[in-house]
Amino acid sequence: MIRAIIFMIKVALLVALAVWVADRPGSVAIEWMEYKFTLHMGVFLLIFLFTVLLAIAIFGVIKGVADFPKSFRRYREYLRREKGYKALTLGLTAVAAGDGKSANYQAGRATKLLSEDTGLPLLLKAQAERMTGKEEEARETFALLLQDKNAAFLGVRGLLQAALDMENYSKALELGREALRLHPKQPWILRVVYDLEIKLQDWEAARKTLCRAERVGAVKADKAGSDRVAMLLIEVDKDLEQDNRAAAFAKLKKAHGYDPSFAPTVTRLAKMHVQRRHRKKAVAVIEKAWKIAPHPELAIVWDLAAPKSKKEDPMARLKWFEKLLALKPASGEGQLAVAQAAMDDGLWGEARSHLKMAEEAEPSRGVYTMLVALEERSTQNEEAIMEWMDKAEEAAPGKQWVCRETGRIYPEWVPVSTQGFNTIEWAAPDVGSVSAFLASDGDEEGVMLEAPKA
Repeated sequence: MIRAIIFMIKVALLVALAVWVADRPGSVAIEWMEYKFTLHMGVFLLIFLFTVLLAIAIFGVIKGVADFPKSFRRYREYLRREKGYKALTLGLTAVAAGDGKSANYQAGRATKLLSEDTGLPLLLKAQAERMTGKEEEARETFALLLQDKNAAFLGVRGLLQAALDMENYSKALELGREALRLHPKQPWILRVVYDLEIKLQDWEAARKTLCRAERVGAVKADKAGSDRVAMLLIEVDKDLEQDNRAAAFAKLKKAHGYDPSFAPTVTRLAKMHVQRRHRKKAVAVIEKAWKIAPHPELAIVWDLAAPKSKKEDPMARLKWFEKLLALKPASGEGQLAVAQAAMDDGLWGEARSHLKMAEEAEPSRGVYTMLVALEERSTQNEEAIMEWMDKAEEAAPGKQWVCRETGRIYPEWVPVSTQGFNTIEWAAPDVGSVSAFLASDGDEEGVMLEAPKA
């Protein structure tokens, strides 16, 4: 509709111009040598318009003939690019489908047809070479990608993957850091760099990377906090090996600030407080942790932090442990701690009473094992001993240090296990669905725990 209106306006303007010329009669005289031409103004304008249009047409023909070689070359380049992009598409499809032979063929065509493109065709060529087992050629092709500033990251990523596949972790970390320089906020790159720094035990760099990774969501906050504590405890152990107790103490306090209830941190810190003759500080950190998460290792250092007067008197020592129990009365761990203290001092009645309460709170295998020991040391009642042993066999195991990756049980928490960094947690082994193993030095296979009987 709009076009029709515009066309009608143009026709109206042309008609108006023709009428305007017709209303103004006149002639144009042209003299050339002995010739003289006299033309009506309208005819003259018509001839002039025709001459201009003819000149434009002739110029277009001449220009088209002159530009034909260049236009033909552009056309050929266009067809070449179209074929190249088609080969590139087919090659990438072949890579996705796992067809190495087809990918290699299309990569050759794409790199030949798109010789001036140093990005995707080279990436396709490198991927095809990797698929066909040409690792050395693939690394050389990935290296060529580094020369193109727009495709440099593709080269870095390819070389990084190659280094990881070859287990060359030092080179992989170098390439990971280069990738991080190009894309400093990419979560997956931060995660790769962090994992490599952990694997190479570059703890200081890992802590810095962890902060960046946590900010962009590459590592969850609870995992980040747990990893920080684990790294600090690794450095604490190294400082203690080098007899640098001041540095170890400072790092322990920092780790305790991140998680005041983590038993490995609290036990180390409490022991150092006792060694520094700061018994009340040791008691304070144990009490704080016990209120959050009671743990049998805390009961051990609680005994260590007891006043001298309470260590020498059995009843006073029992009351000292009852003070720990009072911090969280519903805890089965507290009942077990008091029962163990009573058994150590031969207070069989008190031990039995607290073990019964522990059984009501949490009837675990550990409770019945202690009842077996109590009967053996106090009554030697074979019938009672067998009864508790049967119950111990049927009961589910209590919480232990378990690797969350394999279900393997460890006698104590260690920051680096056979499965990697910070994989051990205080939890009940899932013996119903996953085999649980007890790991020890020289026993990599471990001991399988049987599931409780129905």
